[in-house]
Amino acid sequence: HESFYDLFNQRFRVIDDPDKGPRYYTNIAIGAHLKPCRVHPDFQCVVVIKSSDIDNTPAPFLNRFEKYYISHQTLLEIALQRLPSLLRNVVMNAKEKAKEFIECV
Repeated sequence: HESFYDLFNQRFRVIDDPDKGPRYYTNIAIGAHLKPCRVHPDFQCVVVIKSSDIDNTPAPFLNRFEKYYISHQTLLEIALQRLPSLLRNVVMNAKEKAKEFIECV
């Protein structure tokens, strides 16, 4: 993540282009070299860190971002909310049966 230090700190150079409006650039480190790279004005970044790696991730790095905990369970619940109730019940019953099976094994 050190390669993206300027990007994550939102340190951009703005170059005004009379035809296309402002263009944003930041430095990206490639080895010992810095390369100016264009950044889209609506740029957003998602950083995925396994929960087992959180304790080894520097706090200053983590503090640059909003933090959310997403698990398989969370994703399943979101997907189930979008299903019609009858289909949701079928999936939930199958999930419970699978859970019972796994606990028996």
